[in-house]
Amino acid sequence: MTNEQACEQLAFAAARKFCPSLASTFPPPFCLAMLLAHERAKGKSSKWYHYINTLPEDIPCAWALSNEAATRAVEDLDCATASRLLDARTVATAGVQEFSRRVKQLYGPPFGATGLDDEGALLWAAGMVVSRSYAANESVLAMAPLVDLCNHSYEARKPYFDEWNGLPVTAVAAPEHLGAGDELCVSYRAAEICDELSWLNFGYLA
Repeated sequence: MTNEQACEQLAFAAARKFCPSLASTFPPPFCLAMLLAHERAKGKSSKWYHYINTLPEDIPCAWALSNEAATRAVEDLDCATASRLLDARTVATAGVQEFSRRVKQLYGPPFGATGLDDEGALLWAAGMVVSRSYAANESVLAMAPLVDLCNHSYEARKPYFDEWNGLPVTAVAAPEHLGAGDELCVSYRAAEICDELSWLNFGYLA
């Protein structure tokens, strides 16, 4: 499931409502979140049903926490760090909420796409995308079964697109020292991602 597929499969919603294309309106993570919300609303008729059914109900991202829960989460940090993280959370929460409102207005029913009129479902989908997706290449953001079950390791590599027997696949490169029974990990983040984004997107401090 990729942001490119989102732009293709949800193009009808933009056309029916005479709205701008997804790609010109939202960044790749939000486009992918829209497809995830749409496919989830389709239930068993979605080809992604079995994968979507394995995704957790709870959003792990700090921006989804209540004010009280966010404050408790940083209470053991120094005041400056805690204040910085809480400020970043406020901005991120407002941004995701604005995304869900705009999607509902621009692309939701009537005439739009099923699932894009539920702000709660869109928030959930955004949380799944930012915490579980990976950059397949410079322009494609993807979610894939099994790969998102891998734990994070700083020494691991990020998943990537590859080809096997002429078919596109998601690949995870194991380190040379990985032996039978060892855990296969992936890197959740690029080296340049700061503590704030790690907490906001993954729920932990790097």
